[in-house]
Amino acid sequence: MAFLNKSTEYYNEQKTLDYYRDCRLHYLYPEPCVSDLERETLKKIFRQTTSTGSHLHRCTDAEQAERFNNFLMRNLPENFASGVIRDCEINTFNCKDDGRY
Repeated sequence: MAFLNKSTEYYNEQKTLDYYRDCRLHYLYPEPCVSDLERETLKKIFRQTTSTGSHLHRCTDAEQAERFNNFLMRNLPENFASGVIRDCEINTFNCKDDGRY
């Protein structure tokens, strides 16, 4: 019975940690409002990133780059990340299992 309780406690603790990790991620990268045309562009970036491991996309301005970054950081798989470079470009890339880029 003690084993069951420890196992259940561990499971509940892991679920709580996962919940707060997801909340923290979404707090850092709020859901942006994107147009239909931008959403299609984001889908292309997403597909290219997940198939080749990285992608570089030039945005029209810095605000669009920030929106794209927020969208991608919320929606890319855990082993991928994105960032804004040169004020108006989005760079997406694969993170290694050990945390390196």
